[in-house]
Amino acid sequence: MNCFVIKVAELNVLINTRFDRLFAICKDYVVDTDDYDISVSVSDADIMRERDISEGEFSDAYLESVCMYRNLCLQLPKYGAFLLHASCIEVDGVAYAFSAASGTGKSTHTMLWRRLLGDRMRYVNGDKPIIRFFDGLPYACGTPWAGKEGYQNNCMVPVRSICFIERGTENKIINIGKDAGKLIMKQIILPSDAEGVICTLDLVDRFLRSVSSYRLECNISLEAAQIAYEAMSTLN
Repeated sequence: MNCFVIKVAELNVLINTRFDRLFAICKDYVVDTDDYDISVSVSDADIMRERDISEGEFSDAYLESVCMYRNLCLQLPKYGAFLLHASCIEVDGVAYAFSAASGTGKSTHTMLWRRLLGDRMRYVNGDKPIIRFFDGLPYACGTPWAGKEGYQNNCMVPVRSICFIERGTENKIINIGKDAGKLIMKQIILPSDAEGVICTLDLVDRFLRSVSSYRLECNISLEAAQIAYEAMSTLN
């Protein structure tokens, strides 16, 4: 068993791994300390369960990485944090999160923002950022686990807006307010214990009360990014 400590969302996490893959993935987040807030490991049973639900053939090293992040995220609520399945970017010092069912086009849409805004835009995490509260405000935090594209930066950025994407032939965006609650529930992980569930739901509620929420119907034109940026960057 190999052990090392990474720092994500201002938390020191002890990673207990059997494979070299995880250290390579986490290299930008490794810190030289023996102190840690959270310890995470993966059992053979975890890997077997992940293999049973996975589509395709994957190595034990890959499946361990998936399980490691899930086991980490299940511990986050007690630290005022939760995982959000979203592609999260930063523009001019604030973060914008884009959430949708897998395959809908989150990454494609954020790449349109890159075309529109150039170097003003950078990724926080292209697939599963951590949301953590600091001084009452939600921050999107980069992590080494960033989907197949690997878009991520080791940073923390205050979140201004979240947008739920749907495919459409025309581009239109609306502020959905409280209706975001039922959409975001599909994009988080809930712990199995009652206390963890209650804590997570409270954090998600605080998050939605702190940011603007939108639903975007869009195609893959640059206009989609333009109307989304104009709406989501406006202070409400």
